[in-house]
Amino acid sequence: MPFASVDSPFTLSVVETFMQFMPNCKAPGPDHIHAEMLKPIWSHISSLLACLFTICWQWSYTPSLWRHAQVFSMFKKGDPLDAANYHPISLTSVVSPELHRYSPPLDVAQGGFRPRHGALDQALTAKTS
Repeated sequence: MPFASVDSPFTLSVVETFMQFMPNCKAPGPDHIHAEMLKPIWSHISSLLACLFTICWQWSYTPSLWRHAQVFSMFKKGDPLDAANYHPISLTSVVSPELHRYSPPLDVAQGGFRPRHGALDQALTAKTS
């Protein structure tokens, strides 16, 4: 496989297994690709996806379409005119979870999107540095 890396977690068998067990009946993300579209052709495209995932993993790059989500407001219950009765649903690409599964963990210095790490913690860290 071109661009194959000894360290890459994206072997052909890993990608084939992922594609065979993608959940059906899920709404597609911004790329409008359903799992049901990929499953019939998994044997033809799994090596291509393994190569793409390996390149993205080696370069620490995520394709721009996989970095975006379509966000919809879903009504929970109660008064439909009250905005508090809605919660957001984010729809992402059906193939991006496989790439993100092997993403490196967040750096210790990164405070965003981490529990118990707020803006004050980052400000104090910056002030003491």
